[in-house]
Amino acid sequence: MWRPWGLAILGLLMSVGCSDPEGCRTTQDCFDQGLGQKQCVNTVCVATCDTDSDCRADSSMSQAICERGTCAAGCPAEACGDGESCVDGRCSVYFQSFEIRPVGGFVDLAQLGWNDITRELRNKAAEIVWKGPPTCTAADRPERCAGPAADGEYYLAVERQKTPPTSTLEFGVTCGACACCRACTDSDPLAREGAFATACFGTTLPAVNMCSATPPAACTAICDSCEQCPATMAGGVGTGLDACAARAAAKTCTGCPPYDQCVLNKVNENRACPGNYPACAANPPQDSGACRTCLEAECANLRAPCWACRDAAQLKKDFPAQPDRWRDLEMQCETQGPAGCYTTPVNKPRSTLSDDEQALESPAIPLAGIDGNLILQLQYVPFDIRRTYRRVIQGQDASSWPIEPQEVEVQLCASACETAASWTKAATIPSDAERGNGLQFAAQSSADWRVAVVEVPIPEAMRTATFRFRFVPRMEDDARIGIDRVLIRRKP
Repeated sequence: MWRPWGLAILGLLMSVGCSDPEGCRTTQDCFDQGLGQKQCVNTVCVATCDTDSDCRADSSMSQAICERGTCAAGCPAEACGDGESCVDGRCSVYFQSFEIRPVGGFVDLAQLGWNDITRELRNKAAEIVWKGPPTCTAADRPERCAGPAADGEYYLAVERQKTPPTSTLEFGVTCGACACCRACTDSDPLAREGAFATACFGTTLPAVNMCSATPPAACTAICDSCEQCPATMAGGVGTGLDACAARAAAKTCTGCPPYDQCVLNKVNENRACPGNYPACAANPPQDSGACRTCLEAECANLRAPCWACRDAAQLKKDFPAQPDRWRDLEMQCETQGPAGCYTTPVNKPRSTLSDDEQALESPAIPLAGIDGNLILQLQYVPFDIRRTYRRVIQGQDASSWPIEPQEVEVQLCASACETAASWTKAATIPSDAERGNGLQFAAQSSADWRVAVVEVPIPEAMRTATFRFRFVPRMEDDARIGIDRVLIRRKP
């Protein structure tokens, strides 16, 4: 007798459970109600989703958003709180999509208030790029034909500024005595080349391992002569030089100022180009470079004291078997002796950037007093990022460079953001599944931006009046990750 009653009661419960529209206990209930595209979540049949677009197939849901895998009403249907603005269905405290008007113009991070913390060097490889006009071709500049953005016309192409394997030198001029003193006290091959390979001005160069602030006995006389050369102009000595190179850079020669001043005077005449250039009357110049050469030719009678030694050294290096090219210049140089003018390093600018200098840093964003589940959200596209790369260590053999993960690290800062210790790692992109996707820069589609969305929780302790976030690229040369549609919002 109990089975008929039991079945009747079960049928009654099932009819009650699904009597309300979209009410359910299982996803089968949603299917039975003709809601086959929905799933049962907390007794309600709801649309599931991966992206906002999944929720907006119906025109009446144009501001619907995808939250935690289900579709929900977005703003303005759901009102935003104080200090928030509605951005494409979401209430946000901060929003950046790297746009500028009019479209097609140039925009950099500084225009948007980014990178406003003073750093000695800055990453200039990363840039805001434009998707470009419809006529883009492979021959166009990539940053002006960069493919679709996640929002608008522009996005941030994150890239690491290259570290050259060797440091670069900037050169100036010094007297022969100081060039010889440097060769005598420093084992640098650049100092001991050409005519100064083994001796200079009667000084036999001793064997030295490195630069010494105190000259060896054999170098005392020539280095004392160096001290008699005129001082270079204020600010003429840069950074990064060893003591021997700095000593030479601090002095100049007497032959160059008259020639340099003559050329400067000619330039300041500001003649039209082409125009009146007597030294080139037989072959009038047609561009600014040729005009400059003609101006210098008008000072030719002053050139030899400044350039004879340098020209002779370069021509002898380039054409060692053709002495007719450099013999006369070499003889002129020899008559100048220790007072002649020689090339010397004057600056060795630092070209290895720290993480602080590589980073792309947001402006200060006031978050004090904001409660709830606050997140930093961004969309990104990795352009065929591999798992690892070799980090260049300047001056070391390439085989010894460390192999490190290739990534962009998202960091947060509450205050004192000018110091490295104030930044905290919050996330890294891309994920392992997104690496090696074969996608080339500018070849992405709009759909590619919807695949990778990262959400970074912002702890309450970080919610200050001076909150910042930044992207620190640690990638091989020319590797890029596109970032767009960056916002800070409360997440339900």
